[in-house]
Amino acid sequence: RSQAIAGLSKACDLYVIEGLGGGNNVNFVQDVLRQPSFQRGDTPTNFIDMHYPDGFDGVILTKEELEEVSVIGALLGEQRRHVLDYPPLTLVGEEMKKDCQEKDGKEETVVVVCLGGMFGKAYEVSIGKDLKTMAVKSLSPFSSKEEENEGKEEDMKKKTSKVTVDQLSFHPNDTIAEVMVNGVNRAVQVGVEDNTGLFAIKMYGAKVDILVMSPAEYELSKYMNEPAVVDTCNLLLSPMPGTLISYAVKEGDHVIEGQELCIVEAMKMQNILRSARSGVIGKCIGVVGSSVHADEIILEFSSEEQGEEEENELQQ
Repeated sequence: RSQAIAGLSKACDLYVIEGLGGGNNVNFVQDVLRQPSFQRGDTPTNFIDMHYPDGFDGVILTKEELEEVSVIGALLGEQRRHVLDYPPLTLVGEEMKKDCQEKDGKEETVVVVCLGGMFGKAYEVSIGKDLKTMAVKSLSPFSSKEEENEGKEEDMKKKTSKVTVDQLSFHPNDTIAEVMVNGVNRAVQVGVEDNTGLFAIKMYGAKVDILVMSPAEYELSKYMNEPAVVDTCNLLLSPMPGTLISYAVKEGDHVIEGQELCIVEAMKMQNILRSARSGVIGKCIGVVGSSVHADEIILEFSSEEQGEEEENELQQ
């Protein structure tokens, strides 16, 4: 059973799915495979209700898995920089001289890997010249749950862990990287790097944005303000550039989750956009026949309070 689970897990890692919305249940399958009760064969008919009473919110990686992801992210970033002949990380003049140390005759390069982008959880990774044993430690504060599971925050931040990488096979043109980490063969999906250096990897069923920077860059990034999170729950955004063909609703209509709202044509294909929630249409902003950009607002729902009042009136 354990071998079958491991094989299925790797098959899911190798199964690359791309396209509009990215809606699939591969990550959920991966998380089910990680459940100890599933691994034991304890799978009653109410298994999902028992383990996911509030639904599935994504794979939660352990401390060791986060360390492995940060090391692999650092190695992939360095491999991409080497193959594509990128210039060295910026602001690494004197800083790199301090961070490149000689230990047992082997040069080590220190980088900072931010999981989740610039404002995500940061790890300091020491990359050995032989690409074998990496030292990694967390630079970010831990959540209360992580402290409870793994120990006190200060003890965690001082602790340096070792991650062994015996093999790494990756080219920037590839979507899959084969890596042997801590004695286990892993398949890692690697996304395209954007113009800020950010790229995503998918491992253990979790998709993580990776940003590799120098220690000096990381210190300077602490002075930057994190962008405010925009609440889009009351908005319908265009998922791609295209043309707004038609509306299936009008202002004041009550809609339910999954109901058709409008059609956007892109690359000669008509895409039906459906409602992700129940509520009342407040305003149709997009103009039929006009072009829309990706993430452009097409329509907005009425405020939650107004929607509830309308729904109660309809039920009465």
